[in-house]
Amino acid sequence: MDASGLLSKVLKTFVGSKTDRDYKELSPIIDEVAIHFNTYATISNDELRAKTITLKAKIAEKTKAKDDEIVTLKAQTDSDLTLSINDKEAIYFINLLKNDII
Repeated sequence: MDASGLLSKVLKTFVGSKTDRDYKELSPIIDEVAIHFNTYATISNDELRAKTITLKAKIAEKTKAKDDEIVTLKAQTDSDLTLSINDKEAIYFINLLKNDII
């Protein structure tokens, strides 16, 4: 056995393999997903549709301020003909706001 193989074996003994570390890190997330899957697997399609509508309403409520800001900034850049290209560029962080919402 060469030195790198020995070192690798010693590290795996003390630190664990990459697979073991990844599993340990992801295990709580996998368990949480399984719980939610079991919850949603038992409800009907109509109940799922109702939950979807509720979720969409919550998302719209949370993003309303940003959406309003985007509309205002877009209207400002479209209507104000006195703005220079640099001013418009400074205002065009609209795309950043859109990405921030998502």
